[in-house]
Amino acid sequence: MASLRWTWHENKNRINRRKHGLSFETATLVFEDPLMAQLPGPDEDRWMTIGAIGNVVVIVAHT
Repeated sequence: MASLRWTWHENKNRINRRKHGLSFETATLVFEDPLMAQLPGPDEDRWMTIGAIGNVVVIVAHT
């Protein structure tokens, strides 16, 4: 499997850490969960991925 490369705006990353207590760097770990599930998001641009990071289940919205 090819490795994934993630990019984001650092200002949005800071806002996400403040608002949700989760950095984008940490959120990308959800894609390493072999049991993760992906569904289309509520709008056409986004996907929703649910999975575990350690012993915490998270939902990550991404494009």
